[in-house]
Amino acid sequence: MSPANEGVYKQFPNIIIKPYNQQDSETHCSDGLISGQDTLVMKASVIFHPKWNDWAEYLKLVIVTDTETLRPYFVDLTKSCHKQRHFSTGCFCEEHHDYVYNVTCRFQATTSLNEAHFYGEFYHYQKPKVQSIPEKFPKIYDISEMRLMVNDFEINNLNNCSFLMDTKKPTISFCCSNTPWPCETLIKSKGNTLAQSKHCVNYTSNQPPESKYTLGYIVCNNEKKSEFFICYVSNAFPLSIYLGSMIFVLILRKVFLTIFT
Repeated sequence: MSPANEGVYKQFPNIIIKPYNQQDSETHCSDGLISGQDTLVMKASVIFHPKWNDWAEYLKLVIVTDTETLRPYFVDLTKSCHKQRHFSTGCFCEEHHDYVYNVTCRFQATTSLNEAHFYGEFYHYQKPKVQSIPEKFPKIYDISEMRLMVNDFEINNLNNCSFLMDTKKPTISFCCSNTPWPCETLIKSKGNTLAQSKHCVNYTSNQPPESKYTLGYIVCNNEKKSEFFICYVSNAFPLSIYLGSMIFVLILRKVFLTIFT
């Protein structure tokens, strides 16, 4: 160890929590994680000298959600740093060089950890503790709560999907939201893909509209996280007529309320 490094290590421990790396996503999402399917991986770099007898030899790692502080994780840097490397969840460490340790934590990704804060602490027996700058967990989505919209109507039941379409300009706009990126959206008819795009896809036909279309989505480029369903065109008519009739109904309702109240 160089004299310069020796001087640094005589000062106090140092903890650097590294920002979340999206490339660690097991579902290969490019932004966000899928609850119940992904593993959240966080890493830290720690400096700790074994001669610091006044400092506790373990690193405390803490998760703070919007509602609570979860039970902390502890890593013993001097006795068990090279043990328990292979596990599904928890924290372990590896000595890198000159009393620099790499710490890795793996957590089951759940919505309860969505954008939680993560930091590390060292305790001193006489002096104030040393605490790292916290890092934020990524967004974690429950894809069962994904929002699907077709022509500005929300789809609540995939087994009973229908939407309105303007016959003068037969256009379909299909979007998915509240989901990790990317969410690929598709519009199909008679086995052919008419349009495909990320998150929102639009299709305009020069022909009269079909009676039904197949809509679908693929989350994080994974066919296992995809779904396709039939959506029927209900009451296809010129949009101007539909809007006019709605305005007329509102006017009648207002007149009725004025007369009888």
